[in-house]
Amino acid sequence: MTGQTLSKPVLRRVVIVFSMLATPLFSAAQDNPWYTDTVGRIYARSLPGAQLDIHTELRMFRPGWKMISLDAAADGKKTEHADTVEWTGRIPVTDKQSCSYLQVLQHRDGLAEVTLTLKALTPVGLEGVYFWVQLPVPMFSGGWGLLDKADGWPVGIPLPTYEKITTHILGAADAQKAVVKGPEESPQFTISLARQRRMQLQDDRVFDSPNYGILIELHDGDLKQGQSVTLKATFNVTATVDRRPAEIVVQVDAPEMRFNGFGGNYCFATETPHTEYTLSHLNVAWARTQMSLELWEPENDNEAPNDIGWGGFVKQDRPGSKLRDEFSLAQKIQERWIPLCMSIWYLPAWMYSDPERPRNDFGREIADGYLEEVVESIAAYLLYAKRRYRIEPKFVSFNEPDAGVHVALTPQQHATVIKALGKRFEEEGLTTRMLLGDVSNASGDAVEYVRTALETEGVLPYVGALAFHTWGGATAAEYSAWSRLAAEIKQPLFATEVGLDPSAWRTKSYESTAYALKELALYVKMLAHASPAVALYWEYTADYALLEEVEPDAGGPKLRPTPRYEFMKQLADLTPVPAHYLQIVSSHPLVSCVGFRCPGENEETYVVHVVNSGSERSLTVKGLPVTVTSLEVQVANAAGDTGEKESVLAVDKGRATTELPAQSLVSLTGVVAR
Repeated sequence: MTGQTLSKPVLRRVVIVFSMLATPLFSAAQDNPWYTDTVGRIYARSLPGAQLDIHTELRMFRPGWKMISLDAAADGKKTEHADTVEWTGRIPVTDKQSCSYLQVLQHRDGLAEVTLTLKALTPVGLEGVYFWVQLPVPMFSGGWGLLDKADGWPVGIPLPTYEKITTHILGAADAQKAVVKGPEESPQFTISLARQRRMQLQDDRVFDSPNYGILIELHDGDLKQGQSVTLKATFNVTATVDRRPAEIVVQVDAPEMRFNGFGGNYCFATETPHTEYTLSHLNVAWARTQMSLELWEPENDNEAPNDIGWGGFVKQDRPGSKLRDEFSLAQKIQERWIPLCMSIWYLPAWMYSDPERPRNDFGREIADGYLEEVVESIAAYLLYAKRRYRIEPKFVSFNEPDAGVHVALTPQQHATVIKALGKRFEEEGLTTRMLLGDVSNASGDAVEYVRTALETEGVLPYVGALAFHTWGGATAAEYSAWSRLAAEIKQPLFATEVGLDPSAWRTKSYESTAYALKELALYVKMLAHASPAVALYWEYTADYALLEEVEPDAGGPKLRPTPRYEFMKQLADLTPVPAHYLQIVSSHPLVSCVGFRCPGENEETYVVHVVNSGSERSLTVKGLPVTVTSLEVQVANAAGDTGEKESVLAVDKGRATTELPAQSLVSLTGVVAR
């Protein structure tokens, strides 16, 4: 560490609560390059043909370092002027303590001048108030970080690479400017403060965050009623347009993993036209629905879990009920010969150890002695679905049991549940098997959660597939660990929820082009390194909608595809299944890719999907089989434009060159007669 350290215990503890900061509603005036959310947080800066992810956050810490952020903001109001945007709102700290906030962002000449004021409406007990800035490691790794003091020499240090991770990089008690510069043609980010403050530059990868963090202390300790804390800062980004050419190399002789198709989740907001539209217009290879046990058994059928009281169950399936809609949707999916997974979010209140607790709380547990009742309810649901609706899902799971959404299971409890359900399914003559995992993300200790459950004898015979979700993303190594574990237990790997931000439903940030591109890059990176057999998008319904609702005419509601829909459709339409993954390496950090070999009876198809997250650039493809002599090119971009197939691209001895449009998905398809 160079310079004065800020590594007091509070700063180590506050970072560990990091979660995905990007919960924004897309907002940027045509002449405003700074993208902000509904409460004023900056989440990106547009660049020519690209964008830089920048996440800002105000965080207050109650005694014991319990975090309150702008996610808790209420009574919010946003006002826009010619070159100024203003946000106001209230932040409840406890039931009896709260603060108001006012943020003004003035944009001029590419700069963002931010004034953020927090005022205590009551006496507020706090450890402190902090302002965070998050910058992506891949963009700046190997560059430099600098803290500049108003009355002293600036202190700089190299930014650690992926191979070298250090918690605290640089700190100063009296800094007035922070500069983060990436290598070569990467951007430079600068934040300048109106006065000196305690600042720290840290590497948050040790806390499962893919970012470097700039931490600014605004206040230490409690706030008195009427006391204000103000931050005045100027943000600036300078960058050259990165049009460096990209090269990808296909390794056709590498070991291949099987891919069985793209699909989607049909779990929430299923009653809108989006559901039928995606079922009819997208190539849905697999689907996942919700099993609503709270609707199926709101009261215990009887006191004998081995004796199903059918009268209590059957009466819940009423015409017009949500349960009827759930069964009908699953039936519609199965009638289209789409294999199905079912997952459980909620239990009836009486099955929980804390029945009076709010329904949406995380971490709720099954009451002692009630596991057999849970098993009976699930078995009864599946038996009824099979007999009444001819539905028999391939797999069943508890949704995100590691995070308790909304049933928490320890690894050992997870193993016990799998064994209990697997045994009951066999006894009832059901072919349904269990998903192992179905965990909330692919990073951190998620693999170990599953591995611990596998250590219990008798679990694996009841497992039909290994499953994870992609929220927040993961490193290539973390994704690869899932692929290795699936190969080790000889079971297929499912990405049962493919999505970027688990909080995006709150503000519909998924409607922005920035979100669409980040989500697409995450999707392709996950496919390339985890190589799942099935990938299920979150969602194919009005929740995280891929379709925009427009003003209806006399013919009824109309839906318009978004860029996210066009990306998903191109991936699914141009990847015949079953297929085998190709190993592909990209030379450019803003260019990611995944490829497939699809053997057919009379021909073999090679497909390479390339995501260019930056400016337009040339692309060279190497390593294609010499039997591939031409490629068809199809393009979808962030503006929602879908290109027709272009003129045939010539391939010479496994090599081809083309142009990648800015912020686009380019799919290259070659067909070889067998």
